[in-house]
Amino acid sequence: MLASGTFKRYIDEFSITGLTSNPTIFDHAIARSYSYDEAMAGVDVDELAAILQREGAASFSASWNNLMNSIAAKSAALGQSGKRA
Repeated sequence: MLASGTFKRYIDEFSITGLTSNPTIFDHAIARSYSYDEAMAGVDVDELAAILQREGAASFSASWNNLMNSIAAKSAALGQSGKRA
């Protein structure tokens, strides 16, 4: 997200100020406190959720395709190295 500019876009478009690798902690902070209510008043949650879901699915798909291509390339290389001339 840092290298692709996605994080900067989230900051600019959605006023995101941080990310977490553990959503459970963030869920507890939002659900069990009123500290973030004022900061979240202008956020279109449905739009943000749709964007995050779409981008998450695209990222997963790209990673999956890269993994499959890497496996295919390794398999091909191993298959060729095992052949006798």
